[in-house]
Formats: sequence, C-alpha cells, structure tokens
Amino acid sequence: MKLIINSYTGTDIQLLQDLAAHDNIVDFVKDIANDRDKCRAQTVDIKFFHKNYRLRECGKLSHDAIKILNELRKLPDFMREFSRSDMSIRAGGFEHELFIDLDVKSGISSYIPEKGEDFIYHEIKNPSTQDIVWEIDDFSLKANDDVEFLVRTFINDYPHEDYGLTIYDPTTQESIDIDCNFNDIPKQVDYIYKLENGTPMTLFGINNADKSYVACMRLSRGIAKYALAKR
Repeated sequence: MKLIINSYTGTDIQLLQDLAAHDNIVDFVKDIANDRDKCRAQTVDIKFFHKNYRLRECGKLSHDAIKILNELRKLPDFMREFSRSDMSIRAGGFEHELFIDLDVKSGISSYIPEKGEDFIYHEIKNPSTQDIVWEIDDFSLKANDDVEFLVRTFINDYPHEDYGLTIYDPTTQESIDIDCNFNDIPKQVDYIYKLENGTPMTLFGINNADKSYVACMRLSRGIAKYALAKR
C-alpha cells in the first residue's frame, strides 16, 4: 500500500491508527460509515473498477453509502487487502480529504465482479400515515452484521434529533420505548438485535405521530423490556 500525506495535520497519526486497526478496505469503510474512524476525514472518496464513489462529504455520510459498501463486498480478496503494493491512499488538504484508490494497475479490466442485488432494503411509505419505512431482507442483514450501519444510514437520510426509539415485536404486538439520545440510536438497535437474537428484523422507519424511530423485530428472549425500557 502506498500512503501519501500531502500536509501534516493532527489527524494523520489517527489515520495511521485507523489503517493499523484493519486488515482490509471493507472493514475500514464500514467503520467510517459508522463514525468509528479516528481520523474523521471530512471528505472520503473511493475509486474501484474505474469509478469514483463519495462515501462522506462535508462530514456527512453519503446517501449511497450502503450501495458503496455492497459494491466493495463484491471485490475479490486480493483487491481488499491493505497489504497490496498497488493500492494507494492519499490524505491531506484543508478539509481533511481522504482518497482511496483500489484499482489494480494492471489487468483490472479483465476482472468482472459477481452480479448481485444491492443490499437488503426497499423504501416504502406506510399507507395510512405516509411515514417512511424500510422493508428489510433480514438474511443479508444478519449475514453481514449490518444492523448498526443500516440504521445509521436511515437516520442520516431522515434526521429527527428530537425523536426517540421504539422497538416493536410483531409476534407479541408489544412495544418498548428505549431511553437513548439521537446519536446512540444505531448502536442501541444493534445491541438489542444481538441481545434478543432479534431475527427477523423486518422493518425500520419513522412514526411521526409518536416522534419516534421504530425497529420491528422479534424479542425472543424478553430481556430488553426489563433492561432498557424507559422508567
């Protein structure tokens, strides 16, 4: 991997720490999408298969972040690894820009990625309230451990910082109101999903009447309502 730092800033050491913490580009990009990167680059561009993708702009996650991550998952292993000598990462600039070039310098045109559907959700509107809802393919969600990523993408697309979180179990028709702040909603949904073995999680959306984000999943263990519900 070739690392080019155009101008020294305090974030450069943090970028090195980010790279050292990951073996491949997919895991690194997933942490960027989940706001777990230390370098906090304001603009993040990724190039592969001769196409440029913008993952973050002005510090905000792109609307296409899920599609970008899904396309990265189609890369063969040899293109993902940071140990590649022909991968380049360029960092620097006033706005803390990060550019990742994954294109192999020879033979890239001969590689065709596997065909596959984009990741795991379809956007609909609740027919009675017109609230935005994502229908979820839970098999892909669980296989890729993408609950937090999906929820973070949704609330970035539809931000309501004064909204709370509700977990709805369709099998028992019980709802749990979770006491957490806006920025913690993705982590809380992911935590409950794993705590409760919440598969299938079939819907995530907005309930504007109650000013709440709603995750629809099975609460098979019954722990969350005692541990996390509002008192």
